[in-house]
Amino acid sequence: MDSYNHFNAEEFLENPSFRAWVYGKSSPAETDYWKRFLREYPQAEEAILEAKSILLTLVEPEVIMSDEYIRQRSRRILEKTSSLGVKRSFWRWGGSMAAILVLTAGLGGWLIWKNQAIRPPLPVTQAKAVVKEHWNEIINESQQSRLVLLPDGSSAVLQSQSRIAFPKKFDATKREVVLVGEAFFEVKKNAKQPFFVETNEVITRVTGTSFTIRAFESAKQVKVTVKTGTVAVFKKAQQEVSPQVVRPNQQATFERQNQTLSISGSPLPELTVLEKEPFTFTRTPISEVFRILEKNYGVKINYDSELMRHCTLSAELGDKPVLEKLTLICAGIESTYEYQDGKITIHSKGCH
Repeated sequence: MDSYNHFNAEEFLENPSFRAWVYGKSSPAETDYWKRFLREYPQAEEAILEAKSILLTLVEPEVIMSDEYIRQRSRRILEKTSSLGVKRSFWRWGGSMAAILVLTAGLGGWLIWKNQAIRPPLPVTQAKAVVKEHWNEIINESQQSRLVLLPDGSSAVLQSQSRIAFPKKFDATKREVVLVGEAFFEVKKNAKQPFFVETNEVITRVTGTSFTIRAFESAKQVKVTVKTGTVAVFKKAQQEVSPQVVRPNQQATFERQNQTLSISGSPLPELTVLEKEPFTFTRTPISEVFRILEKNYGVKINYDSELMRHCTLSAELGDKPVLEKLTLICAGIESTYEYQDGKITIHSKGCH
């Protein structure tokens, strides 16, 4: 353990035992070692998450990958993300944690919600009053979904006849969004800057996860459906009361008539395409990857299909916001992208 004084992701990537643990192939003794390592060196979490995220982009279940192949591909991804201008902190919350990390994160999140004073965002009426000067407001009057990029890199897919308002720059200690209607959120993980979504009577609080909120003004209910991670939902009028914790495949329902908030589990009502899509690919043709992104996010992706006909992707992209997904995809196929006016353009030299 003493060899990891500076906790660089590269050191973990070079360690065969660490790679075996990430891929679920470690011996019981090795598994115990890494669990003990996490307990004794919590300051290594950032480097471990970065290394784990990179390794998970290389997953190909039916292919035996040599250690040398993994090392080379890991280095190339690190170099590629650096050349794309991606900060190293991008990887901090990039990958799903192993069981011990999930348990640790879950406990930590609960303690934060339990003990930290919850300061809700501006009421809807206040947000409307300042939106012109300090906030952006986006209204989707079309019949199609619309991708909205938030200041921190999180993303929201805004549904028809819905509107969203958010500051031009998030506060250093919290991120606040006001929603009327329906949107699917993929929130960039940042435990030090919790993310709030206000929908009149209900506030949803997360640090990084994916979920849908349905809160149309004329509806009798407000619904929060969780795809990944954990969220806290509470009534604005009872801010000091412990929030309801909602986990994957659960839904929180607020009844406006009697002001009650309840949690229901599987089986949930019919889920949307975004709520069901795992964003997991195994040697998937890049044309199919782009088709799935276009369908789910309502964006147009321009690329040279003939030039990229041999490109495939093996990656677990999960609940990363859309631009993080694109960064990982482009790192995997040695390409770059541009996002402008709701359109994505891929620049590539092709794959061999």
